[in-house]
Amino acid sequence: LTELTCDSRNITDTTGLEKLTALTALNLYDNQVINIDLSNMKELQYLTLAKNEIQVIDLSVNTELLRLSIGNNPITAIDISDNSKLETLFLNNALLRSVDISKNTALSRAWFNNNLLTMLDVSTNKDLIILDIQNNELTSIDISENVQLERLELSNNRLTTIDPLSNLSLSLLDVSDNPVLCST
Repeated sequence: LTELTCDSRNITDTTGLEKLTALTALNLYDNQVINIDLSNMKELQYLTLAKNEIQVIDLSVNTELLRLSIGNNPITAIDISDNSKLETLFLNNALLRSVDISKNTALSRAWFNNNLLTMLDVSTNKDLIILDIQNNELTSIDISENVQLERLELSNNRLTTIDPLSNLSLSLLDVSDNPVLCST
């Protein structure tokens, strides 16, 4: 078995999943999972655990992950430094105050909206095309290294500056509900 999808099944206990060591895709969207052991799933590339009750998760052995969707969980901290192949990341609607994505250099799409982030360093994420960090507590963001950005959503933060905007290929920029001053 390489792919398993169990959406909206009111699953609370994932005991037994650890035996599925060949899984490359696991989708447990919209359940009631609190804990999950992924330590034997070293081939996982696509992981969807959004809309559960997960507070803590260990992804250190899941180094093949390309897409991670773990939003809508009461997560306060997450370590994704070992997941350098990540291309798409959904960490929205959580309780994150900070997140380190400096080692996720393949990241092209990232959603951090509806958290408590006060800063986000995207300087090493040069492949970013979509970045959504709406509804956080950011006061500044440096996007000078993100020249491929096409969509940048920053509404409802505390931004006073965004530097620079002149080198970007943006098709969408949302800075509404910020006391922002844009520089070029």
